[in-house]
Amino acid sequence: SQNSSLLPLDLAQIHLRLGDLFRLQGDPQQARPEYQRCLQLRQRHAHRLEQGPWSRPIADAHYNLALCHGLLACGSTESSGGSGGGTTEDAAAATLASSQPQEKLDRDEHRRQQFVHYEHCALILAAQLAHVAGHANVEEFLTSATSDPLPETNKDDDGTSTAAQSPAGLQRDPDETTADDPQQTAT
Repeated sequence: SQNSSLLPLDLAQIHLRLGDLFRLQGDPQQARPEYQRCLQLRQRHAHRLEQGPWSRPIADAHYNLALCHGLLACGSTESSGGSGGGTTEDAAAATLASSQPQEKLDRDEHRRQQFVHYEHCALILAAQLAHVAGHANVEEFLTSATSDPLPETNKDDDGTSTAAQSPAGLQRDPDETTADDPQQTAT
């Protein structure tokens, strides 16, 4: 039945919310596996999402994983055993441990993972822009968008900067008006 086919996506949403709770309680170490499980479920069942692997729910999981890795890279690692009970000796030992080479390697890996997940978010956003712009082949659009150099800002004769041209296919039709266009006149 259709309801049972959506259960994995419902379970992914539960893992996302559990991750949110742990992260908001200051425990990114506990939040990370919840977000990872959410991402795994959403990727495995991407065919059930409206835009497949380029869907916002997948981007949301990547974004939250990036946040967790960023917190862990900064050293925000509360123990999963709750708060309180720490001694000055415990704090001193934790400070000493954070200066160890392995701890630096761990922070560097968290920072690397943070950027990997942010990159996935950016690719999904680009894919959604391609979809909105009417590109049928998202992968082709992404390949073209990531291989083309960024356009440079143009300078007018008086030295002021003007906006660069949009990448091909993302330019707005000047005759097209939208409901939220402030220059649109009522007919």
